[in-house]
Parts: sequence; C-alpha cells; structure tokens
Amino acid sequence: MPIVSVPKILRSKLGDDGAEALVEFFNEMQAANSPKEEIIEIVEEKFERRLAEELGKLRIEMAEMKSELLDEMAKMKSELRDEMAEIKSELRNEKAEMKSEFRSEMAKTESGLRNEMAEMKSELRNEMGNMESRLNNKILELQADSAKKHADLIKWMFIFWVGQIGVFVGILLAFFK
Repeated sequence: MPIVSVPKILRSKLGDDGAEALVEFFNEMQAANSPKEEIIEIVEEKFERRLAEELGKLRIEMAEMKSELLDEMAKMKSELRDEMAEIKSELRNEKAEMKSEFRSEMAKTESGLRNEMAEMKSELRNEMGNMESRLNNKILELQADSAKKHADLIKWMFIFWVGQIGVFVGILLAFFK
C-alpha cells in the first residue's frame, strides 16, 4: 500500500524534492517489508491449514477413541451381564443343593426319630407287659394270701364257734342239772 501524499507542513519544511524522496523512501521500505508480510501471511495460512489438519486428525482420533471406549464399555457390560448370569445360576444351583441336602437331613432326622419312637414304644410295651405280669403275680399272691387268711379265719371262727357251742352246751347242762 503506497503512500500517496505528504502533509503540507512536512512538504514545506522538506521541500517538494524532499517530500517526494520521503514518499519514495517509505514506499521502498514498505515494498521491502511487503515480502515479509506476504511471508507472514503465507506462514499464517500454512499454520491455519496445518492447525485445521491437526484438529481434524485430533477429532478423528477422539472419535476413534470414543468408539473404542463405547465398544469396550459394551464389551464390559456384556461380560458383566454374563458373570452376573453365571453367579445367579450358581446361586440357584447352590440353593437347590442346599434345599436337597436340607430335605435329605430332615428325612434322616425324621427316620431316626421314627426309629427311636418305635424303639421307645417297644420298650414301653415291654415294660408295661413286665409290669402287668408283675402286677398279676402280686394280685395272684394277694389273692392266694387272702384265700389263706380267709381259710384261717374260717378255721378260727369254726374253732371259736365250736368252743362257744361247747361253753353254751356246758352252761345249759349245768343249768339243767
């Protein structure tokens, strides 16, 4: 961008030739600086292009990383679901095993209790039978003893009555004589 005019005050001090020389000097300086500006513009354009390329690559890398992360998250989610399903299945199996073991133990315990109850019932019946036979023996002994005492009592009663009759006959004989 060339300088077109010099202000009047400066022109009057420098003169027409000095003002023209000054304008020419500035134009040369500007022309000398112009390639620098062009270089700066070119470098700036290259930098912007490079920056845009790098940003594009960065965006692509970020999209790839996002995709990889999403894939990995989906994979982990799937693995987690599989593990949870396995654990759930294992828990169900363990629950079924424990239930089966519990039922088996309950059946064994019930069987054992039934056997013990049958044994106790048998022992109780035996004891009751023994007691009944002992009681019957005691009753028979008591009946025999009672019969013996009854016979003794009748014998002594007979002896007493015979004695009484003898005394009565004696009193009657003594009274009638």
